[in-house]
Amino acid sequence: MSWTRMQELAGDPAAVRVALERLREAGADPDAHFDEWVRLLDVSPGSVELLVRRPELVEELPRSRGAYQRDRFEEALDEELARLPDLDARIAHLRRLRVEETLRIAWQDVVENADLTVITRRISELVEILLERVVRGVREELAARYGRPWHEGEPVDVAVLAMGKLGGSELNYSSDIDLIFLYGKEGETDGGPRGERITNREFFHRLTKQVTREVDAMTPDGRMYRVDLRLRPEGATGSLVRTLASTLAYYRRLGETWERQAHLKARCIAGDRQLGDEFVRAMREWVYGRGLSFDEIAAIKRIKRRIEDRTEQRGEERHEVKLGYGGIRDVEFIIQFMQLLHGARIPDVRDANTLTALRRLEAHGLILPEERDVLDDAYRFLRMVEHRLMLVQGAQVHRLPDDEEGIARVAKRCGYESGAAFMADYRKRAEAVRGIFNSLFHGLFEERDAEQVQETELILHFEDREAELVEVLGRHGFRQAEESAQVVPELAKESSVWLAGSPRTREFLADLFPRLLDAVGRTPDPDAAL
Repeated sequence: MSWTRMQELAGDPAAVRVALERLREAGADPDAHFDEWVRLLDVSPGSVELLVRRPELVEELPRSRGAYQRDRFEEALDEELARLPDLDARIAHLRRLRVEETLRIAWQDVVENADLTVITRRISELVEILLERVVRGVREELAARYGRPWHEGEPVDVAVLAMGKLGGSELNYSSDIDLIFLYGKEGETDGGPRGERITNREFFHRLTKQVTREVDAMTPDGRMYRVDLRLRPEGATGSLVRTLASTLAYYRRLGETWERQAHLKARCIAGDRQLGDEFVRAMREWVYGRGLSFDEIAAIKRIKRRIEDRTEQRGEERHEVKLGYGGIRDVEFIIQFMQLLHGARIPDVRDANTLTALRRLEAHGLILPEERDVLDDAYRFLRMVEHRLMLVQGAQVHRLPDDEEGIARVAKRCGYESGAAFMADYRKRAEAVRGIFNSLFHGLFEERDAEQVQETELILHFEDREAELVEVLGRHGFRQAEESAQVVPELAKESSVWLAGSPRTREFLADLFPRLLDAVGRTPDPDAAL
């Protein structure tokens, strides 16, 4: 096949030519689907090692369009695992399967141009499927030695909660997986055939350690996933696993604003689903139940500014796809901020998936249609770029190259003819995202004194604070404060045609309210002026 065609399709045609030769030497025939294999090998050069070991995949993958069905995949996997002699062999099989399935997903992504949501859901589902089998295997091995955990005659099990992108079913190719483990209740095991009893706490501590070790271990068969348990209560210093009651008590007593934001995406993905879902339901009330105070809004802003400062200090703000100017994190912060701000009043916006949550925010008038279009388009574009960077490097990479040649390669892999055209589109989207971000996030609720904070929060949550509103109006010289308090909520409604369908007027009113009160309070008749 022609070198010219390779140059048209590939960012690094020389490397692709070497990879194709290796496949031919292994007995495969990539030329039957030449364009497709050039594109895949250019974006995912590491896949050649698997293909050399499994040359039959070179013919199989082009025939696999639409073949994946989760139920059938899990059924076939369980049959394969049942034929293997022990846990070590099963986990080794799962590690190899992870590499092969990731290649299938990459084919669907790069060659078939599948929608971003399809790709991220499949990557996330693969984690769930493999992790569930590891948890089952480790639990059975521990039960064979210590018996089953019990509490007052009832069996006790573990639930594994996914956080972050895995919780939102939007994982990328090289993400860490953020997990929290919890179990039902205290008690002890029944000892099993060997009669060796241990407490439930010890049983599930051992299970958590072993599951994490098996999933995270680097072996000749590769690693399944990097596991991060630092989102658990008390972080790196906390117990690896707690009971449901202990975990909920920690968050209700000591949970911080950033933890509310983290738990927007919490979802049970392995173990006892009933237990995990009970935890998620209870946490949802803690996350959303009281809305956001001014101090919590300020805390979220401080977190974001620290991230931005670190990115700027490294000189990466314009080339960092995830944390940089107008990047993935900006889109996510906009959506999460709006969910926390409005989720108490509008439960429908409480969705863990970024793009689904964005659509729901727009449906309720909390994001304008044109803003939704910009954010949806930019998020899909940025995630596509992120995926190309990760597939090429085989690692968690979010930074664009600094040199023109590197940018030209990224551009080709993203479907652009030139690096200049790619960067123009990249910068246009980044500017649009940051414009929306500044107006919704940095543009509202800037620093103010204690009285102004109180006045701002009254508007954010005026439904149950009428007496406090009356007191504040009286402080500003309103002589008919009770009657005027009934007027204030009207200011947050969309009565004007140009505001129709935009409940965001409550946020704008809250931001303006301290200055409005001061100005109206200085008129001859504040009640009439209001």
